[in-house]
Amino acid sequence: MIVRFALALILVAGCVVTRPPRVEERPRWRLAAPASYAAACVEAEAWIRKSGKTGIGVALRLRSHRDCSFAIRGARMVFGAHGPTVASGGLAAIALPGRSQLYAWLPVQFDNDEVWNDDRNDATLELDIAVAGQPAPTWRVPVHQR
Repeated sequence: MIVRFALALILVAGCVVTRPPRVEERPRWRLAAPASYAAACVEAEAWIRKSGKTGIGVALRLRSHRDCSFAIRGARMVFGAHGPTVASGGLAAIALPGRSQLYAWLPVQFDNDEVWNDDRNDATLELDIAVAGQPAPTWRVPVHQR
């Protein structure tokens, strides 16, 4: 009886000591610098709004100067200067009539558990952009996980 009680006490103490991490203690991807993009008829800003085991979620604010469209033909995470690259989906063309402002959501999927375990915490989010139906320069956003 005493042995069972001692074993139960040890198990309970172990559960108390190993609490789950608080939200602010969990690994999270963040922008390494403010992320903005400008083209002939549109300006864009990006923020990482979600970071989890299956990737990140990027919020985009798009502002047009005149009738315009904005699309992301492809997205990819490039880990380190010579590290692996993980491709993700894009974002269909968004019509921006006149002087308008819209928000969009871009999920970027990759195995973040593997990335964290391999200590690959610096990356560049590369976005292949099309503005007004024409290819535009790639938008490179440096990100860091801590």
